Amino acid sequence: MNQSFALPPRNARAVSRGFSLVEVIAVTAIISIMMALMIPAISGFSSTAGRHGAVNVLMNAFEQARVAALESGGEVYVVMRRNPGLGEQDAFILVNRTLDASGQSQYRTVSRWEKLPKGVLYYQTSASLTAAGSALDSALVDAIPGNIPAAQLFGISFNQHGRVNFPASGDLFLMLAEAVRPGGLNAAAKGASGSGGQLNITERLSFRRFTGRVQLDYSAPAS
Repeated sequence: MNQSFALPPRNARAVSRGFSLVEVIAVTAIISIMMALMIPAISGFSSTAGRHGAVNVLMNAFEQARVAALESGGEVYVVMRRNPGLGEQDAFILVNRTLDASGQSQYRTVSRWEKLPKGVLYYQTSASLTAAGSALDSALVDAIPGNIPAAQLFGISFNQHGRVNFPASGDLFLMLAEAVRPGGLNAAAKGASGSGGQLNITERLSFRRFTGRVQLDYSAPAS
């Protein structure tokens, strides 16, 4: 049986049609306007997320160190680094302390350096934490990778009972700010733009010495 196939009529074929230049320009203009309107909101969200992210990361690190001390029956430090360079990020690292057969302290890092979000730094500490930097064991400082000067470091440790073991006395709190630290560690922190304006927000973390627990006290304008 013979079958024949015929092409469809010319006017029945599908005709493709692209966007006109005017339509492309109009869509591009609308997208540009929407992006311009979103920039302030995105910037504000990123700033808040940075500070809040730093709080969450630090609180998790402190709790991790406390639990590790409980489980290991030893002592675990959270050593924090204040970076003096403009634009460099503050950071922290976890270090385990044990005693050898002769009773000498042996230190071993149990994490790598973890940086705080850009533009967030250790703004202020209690007097006991500030003094803790100069009181850190030289062997501990030597065990930390990066050959970091002791003047840039301070820390807190938890013992086998989960309590704060170092510093041994005094109030314990740590404040974070969205800021820069130009001119070295002792220079006054400035607003994130470096213009010297008031800092945006500070978060204050405080420690309970006998339980080792850390809590967020408040988020408020810096004084």
